Amino acid sequence: MKTKRLFILMCSMGAIACAVGFYAGRHFFIAQPQQTEQPPNPNLAALWQAKLSDQRGHTQSLAQYQGSPLVVNFWAAWCKPCVEEMPALSDLQNKYAPKGVRFIGIAIDSVANVVKFEKKVKVNYPLYSAGYEGLELAHAMGNTQGGLPFTVFIDASGNIRSRLLGSVTQNKERLKELSAQLDTL
Repeated sequence: MKTKRLFILMCSMGAIACAVGFYAGRHFFIAQPQQTEQPPNPNLAALWQAKLSDQRGHTQSLAQYQGSPLVVNFWAAWCKPCVEEMPALSDLQNKYAPKGVRFIGIAIDSVANVVKFEKKVKVNYPLYSAGYEGLELAHAMGNTQGGLPFTVFIDASGNIRSRLLGSVTQNKERLKELSAQLDTL
């Protein structure tokens, strides 16, 4: 009974987070100015210290991505805007991989749900399961509203270049903004 209530609570919170992300995605794009001599962002310490489960349930350290241009996408299988943007993010991974840009998805979801999701939607970059703790990690990286999807662009020096709350595929301009940000990495 306790597990069922917790599940219902998490689903309700997830739906609210997705709705906030959808609304915010229509109204906000927060880009930080490019600064090359900036010290590494202390908010990234939480990211590099995180150890999350991959699709096989194995624990992986995100420190393996430190030192590479990185796109981190916070998402959930139950979040419609998150799911809708996955093919576009996969296309961008293909386009920017030769430039050394790496993409990862951090699911605010269980490993089992991520596995089910991957059977339906093909994604060409690693997906990790963070459960509810993923919202705390997203918050540490600047998602103060707690909405999904939330995407962060980090350069090879460890500087957060920009943050995007909401879907990157809601209109062509947002996708152009995303590509322009990746061109600067």
